[in-house]
Amino acid sequence: MNKFNLSLKYFVYDVPNFKEHKENILSLIKDIPRVPFFDKSCEISHTDWNLPKHFERKYLDYFYKNIIDDYRSWFIKKYNLTDYIIHNCWFQQYNKNNFHNYHTHGNCNFTNVFYLELSDKKMTTEVLNLDNQKIDLECKEGQILSFPGFLLHRSKIIETDLRKTIISFNSSFHLD
Repeated sequence: MNKFNLSLKYFVYDVPNFKEHKENILSLIKDIPRVPFFDKSCEISHTDWNLPKHFERKYLDYFYKNIIDDYRSWFIKKYNLTDYIIHNCWFQQYNKNNFHNYHTHGNCNFTNVFYLELSDKKMTTEVLNLDNQKIDLECKEGQILSFPGFLLHRSKIIETDLRKTIISFNSSFHLD
């Protein structure tokens, strides 16, 4: 049996003026009706994943204008791309005993996680390589983690009273 031994790259981006953005976005997320999401694969205290697409999301307007535009420009320049497309975007807030089991994101090049609240590095998204081994990630609050969308990843069970808030989005790029 062949085993893959590929070292797939992940990217980390430091969001400029993060502290200012954090408070603004968290304030706007409070306006979203509290809709928990749970099934056998996850338990998430607050998310807009299952709200209708036409529902107004002021936090997203802010996020696109103040963070994504700069991130997108950085990504295009750094990797010499012609375009970088965001497919969809949502937030998730995890409280004690919340989790999201291993899953992948289809129809995109990258899965992206913006750590809005991450007070404990043990709550960082766990990503597996193609050999099903955990990738050692160095991430902190205020960063966007990007990795290939087909890699298994999860949010481990939150074991503390500290909340974890992320904004996740799927993206793809175009080369010349």
